[in-house]
Amino acid sequence: MSLPGAPHPQRQASLWGGLCRPLQECARSATKLFGTNFEVDYYNSVSLLGEEGEETTYTSIDSGDRHRLRRLAAKKNLALKKGAPVLLLRNLSSSLVNGLRGIVKLKVLEADGPTVDFGFTTVKLKRETFTVFDPVRNQTLCEREQFPLSLAYGLTVHKSQGLTFDHLIVDCTHIRQSGQLGVAVGRAKSTAGLQVINYNPSVCCQHPLEIQEFSEETGQPFLGDLSCCQAEKPVRLDN
Repeated sequence: MSLPGAPHPQRQASLWGGLCRPLQECARSATKLFGTNFEVDYYNSVSLLGEEGEETTYTSIDSGDRHRLRRLAAKKNLALKKGAPVLLLRNLSSSLVNGLRGIVKLKVLEADGPTVDFGFTTVKLKRETFTVFDPVRNQTLCEREQFPLSLAYGLTVHKSQGLTFDHLIVDCTHIRQSGQLGVAVGRAKSTAGLQVINYNPSVCCQHPLEIQEFSEETGQPFLGDLSCCQAEKPVRLDN
C-alpha cells in the first residue's frame, strides 16, 4: 500500500502534465497561490504596479514592539488601486468575515478609508486594531491600527483554505509540505480553470508514517452511557 500523498509516478505525470498548459480564458484575473508569504508579497506588489490608475497608500498607526509588529496580518503600508482584488482580514459582522474577497471601488480612494465591493454589499471600511498579546505576561506587546485588508492577486496556500476560485494558478516552486499541493488544487472549481506551474515530483511528498497509522485506526466505539463524564470530580486545593 502506498502512503497517503504519494500517487503512482505515471499517474502523477499524466495528471500534472495536463494541468501545466496556460489558461485559455481570464488568465489575467486568475488568483495565484504560492507556498510562502515572500512570494505572495512580491507578486501582489508587481501586479498592483501593472494596474492602471492612481495608487493610494494607507500607512498604519503603530505602537509597541516593532519586531513583533511584523507578525501581524495587516501590513504597515497598504497600497491600493481601483479594481484591485482584496481579502478581508477581520470578522466585522456575521456576513463580513475573515477571508472574504472583494474589489476596491472608487477611482480616487479617499484618505479616510477604501470602499470595497464584496458582491452582496459595498462597504466603506474603517481602521481596526490588530494586536500581539502575551498570555504569560498578560499584556499587549504591540498594536497596529490599519484597514483590515490585504491585496489578493496572490495568496498563500494556507490563507486560501476554505476559498474557491473560478480561475486559479498554483505555483509549486516553494510548496514543500505533505498535502499542501492537494489543498492548493482543491481551491479550483474545475480543472478547466486550473493551471499548475513549476511542478516537480518532489512536491507530492509522503505524509509521515504516524499520520498513515492514525488514519488506519478504527477508534473507540461510541458510548451510550455518558454518566461517567457528567459526574462531579473532586476539586484539588493546593496549599
